[in-house]
Amino acid sequence: MKAPILHSPMMGLMLGDNMMADSTPVVIEDYFFDSLVVNELTPIATGGVSDFHDTWDLDGTDYTPEASPDDEGYWDDLPNVVLNGDYEELGSELVTNGTFDADSNWTKGTGWTISGGSASCDGTQTSDSTLVTSSSISGIQNKPVKFSFELSNCTSGTISATVQGTGGQEFSGVSQNKTYTTHITSVDSTALITFTASSDFVGDIDNISIKQVDPNDRWGLSNTAIEDGALTFTDNSSAAQYAFQDNVVAEGNVYEITLTVNRTSGTLKMLFGTGGSSVSGISDITSSGTYTFITTPLTSGQSGNGRFWPGYTSASDNFIGTVDNVTVREYAITPLDV
Repeated sequence: MKAPILHSPMMGLMLGDNMMADSTPVVIEDYFFDSLVVNELTPIATGGVSDFHDTWDLDGTDYTPEASPDDEGYWDDLPNVVLNGDYEELGSELVTNGTFDADSNWTKGTGWTISGGSASCDGTQTSDSTLVTSSSISGIQNKPVKFSFELSNCTSGTISATVQGTGGQEFSGVSQNKTYTTHITSVDSTALITFTASSDFVGDIDNISIKQVDPNDRWGLSNTAIEDGALTFTDNSSAAQYAFQDNVVAEGNVYEITLTVNRTSGTLKMLFGTGGSSVSGISDITSSGTYTFITTPLTSGQSGNGRFWPGYTSASDNFIGTVDNVTVREYAITPLDV
């Protein structure tokens, strides 16, 4: 037989002055209790889950489902089925000794030395002088990559940087002490990084890096790029621009889709299926903001390959801007058993 509960600070139950009891009042802690001996209560599951409803949420820990039964939406925290939806995935470092921990892997022109964790040019060169990777970087042909380096202690002159095969200098005649970053696509099967110091350049470079963007090829891209952690659409009035990912949606399921758009101009569409079919209820996007759509994609013709297009713009629509933070989650109004 359980000991009587005579006092609960949460429920406001107390004995009156003229009431008598055989047991000492017991304060409810946030557990289910079992009475082994009169007046000695022991939690049934000491150290385990202590409550199952926010009515008894005495310790501030909420074990109730994330959504209220009165709310629309999914109960479970279902995963985002889009991979690399924040466009932040980067591959491993491709530059050997880009931090100059050793005097190796770089071919030094006049005035250049490597020591103390940086490559330095002392201004003794009488003409442009180069610092070049001794071996080429392979495997990035037609791959988007992030290229960066740090310039410091620059007191005169300028420096330029090129990843061979990209069609031009990535940075030309820079002199501000800071980290420089750009996104490029190399068209050569191999690449050499070349730094060219002007005849009067004095300064240090460090932390040279090349990493592949979207290294697992999550996204199919056409006339778009992944830059600075976003899907980027630039001015291209002669052809469609788009990005898609397969194996995301299935016919007949309901999905909640969220994405953030930063628009400069033009119109952005969202599509499903290999044929790029519009979905009822999803409007064209013509302004910046975070958008949430709830939709059931799909006739059988729209669900090919489970393809989802978070961004498509025709040559005439010519959307210019970015898309970021793309999530696609199954949407279940019916609560799970809890």
